[in-house]
Amino acid sequence: MAKTKSTQNYRDLSTEAGFQFEFLCDRCGKIHVSDLQPVKGDESYLWTDNVKISPSMGLGTADAGSSMPTGSASHFMNAAKDRLREEIGNEKRAHSATWLKKHASAFRRAVREAKHQFHQCKGCGRWVGEDCWDQGQGLCKDCLENQTG
Repeated sequence: MAKTKSTQNYRDLSTEAGFQFEFLCDRCGKIHVSDLQPVKGDESYLWTDNVKISPSMGLGTADAGSSMPTGSASHFMNAAKDRLREEIGNEKRAHSATWLKKHASAFRRAVREAKHQFHQCKGCGRWVGEDCWDQGQGLCKDCLENQTG
């Protein structure tokens, strides 16, 4: 897969509502925020506080030396949630493979959108916005000043 070329100065603003990114001018830091791309489907996040786990998922049965509870289903669920939290480093959520693919696709779309807001300087290679760009020379204002200064 080809590497996406754009400003390296960006932040991921994605939430459970959708994918969104902000891109910053490499010179002045002016921000361009991409359009929100809504998350579709119910597998966007696997919330550790709302995990759906069934015994048929291959978690096995409890034995005398097991940490799996032998009591009620709620105890089983709590133990499974605790194990999941351990696996993902006590984060509040983990992303499904489907979410990760959608996120990568949304990021590529946001980069294509942002490219119309930025120019790559042929002098230094930075990605800069209109305010920091000299169209006639194809240079950012810093490189233009260095040439004329």
